[in-house]
Amino acid sequence: MTHIIFIAGAGQDKAAWQAVSSKLPDTFTVHTFAVTDLAEPFSIQTSAETLYKYMSESSIKRAVFCGLSLGSMISTEFAIRYPEQVESLILCGSQVHPNKLLMALQSGIMKLLPEKTLGLPPKLTKRSYSQRHIAHNTTCRISH
Repeated sequence: MTHIIFIAGAGQDKAAWQAVSSKLPDTFTVHTFAVTDLAEPFSIQTSAETLYKYMSESSIKRAVFCGLSLGSMISTEFAIRYPEQVESLILCGSQVHPNKLLMALQSGIMKLLPEKTLGLPPKLTKRSYSQRHIAHNTTCRISH
C-alpha cells in the first residue's frame, strides 16, 4: 500500500483533491489536507512539523507528497527536513527562491483585493496570508 498526501493551496480546502484522488487505484491510501489543517497560525515550517507528527501517529513510514502552490512549498519543506519519509514529490506551481519584485507585487495586489474575493479558508485571513505566506516564501531553501 502506497500512502499519498495531497496538500491543497491557499484558498482551497482538502476537497480540492477529490477529483484526482477518486481516480487513483486501490493500491493508494489517500490523505488530504488544507493549509489550515496544518498550522494555526500558519507557517510552512510548522506545517511540515504537523505532517511529520501525523505520519508518526498514523504509523506511515514513507509517502508520496503532492502539493499545489502553497501545498507544494510545504511538501518541499517536509522533504528537506525528513527526506527518509518521502517516497517522491509531485509539485505544482511551487516556488523555492521567488523573485523579490514579484513577491512585492503579489503583496501589493493582495492588499488591494477584498478579502471575500480571495477564497481563503476561514482561519486564514488576508493579513495573515500576506504576512506569513509571502514572507515565508523567501525562506525555503534547498540543501544538498
